[in-house]
Amino acid sequence: MSYNNFKPEVWTELTNRNLNKNLVFGALANRKYEGKIENFGSSIRVPSIGSVTVGDYTGADITFQEDTGAYQTIQINKAKYFALKMDDVDKAQAIPGVMEGLTEQAVYEMADVVDTELAKLYTKCKNKVAGTIGTDKVTSLILKLSVQMDKDNVPNANRWLVVSPEVYGEIIKELPQISTGENTLSINQNYYIGTYGGFQIFKSNNVQLTGKKYHCIGGVSAGLTLAMQINKMEAGKFEKSFGEYIKGLQLFGCDVIETETGKTKLLCELEVSQA
Repeated sequence: MSYNNFKPEVWTELTNRNLNKNLVFGALANRKYEGKIENFGSSIRVPSIGSVTVGDYTGADITFQEDTGAYQTIQINKAKYFALKMDDVDKAQAIPGVMEGLTEQAVYEMADVVDTELAKLYTKCKNKVAGTIGTDKVTSLILKLSVQMDKDNVPNANRWLVVSPEVYGEIIKELPQISTGENTLSINQNYYIGTYGGFQIFKSNNVQLTGKKYHCIGGVSAGLTLAMQINKMEAGKFEKSFGEYIKGLQLFGCDVIETETGKTKLLCELEVSQA
């Protein structure tokens, strides 16, 4: 049977590569806890981001702040699969470009699902800046968002903002010469708009729309965690028809990360309403 030479690690690597290049929210999220996923329904523990107390030194005894060991649990409660039918798995592995083409299309919808789940987390943003197209300039709202995040003590480095294509259109109307400085976050260039107000700005079809309100999200990656991995990759032969198959199972979970006290607000919603 030709699929005896199936290389699951090669297909897994290609699947992950194609998946990552189609992600926006997923590529901006903290991904350091991947590899800890056991199975569907399991969970991972993410340490809470605690504040550190700074005291005056008088030459006397120093008071040590104790680590509480607090953590946040992220449930691995999403499972997606792809299944490809082909004439000959070995031939697909041998011809340059065939594997890439097959997996690229297979994971496109998977990436869309992952990004949609992350975009829904706007409901957990601690603060919000809101305005209406036609009444407020979107660029002014972005500056207000930047000020709000300054008030929330969000780090200035590597701030990002993800907007809908409709909001992107308003930005370009108001700022046609937006700076396209270096995309230091290395998201797919097709989704990169430019820099403004201290944000690297990206667009995504997965920004949530409720009624006439686009729920864009700004923040830093420490505030958003995604744990995702290919759990299984298998090949086989159909029993009742000709041909062979490859199938893959993707598991993931995601959440907004808060501090032990809930004071740190690392993500902020930019709500832009249609006129």
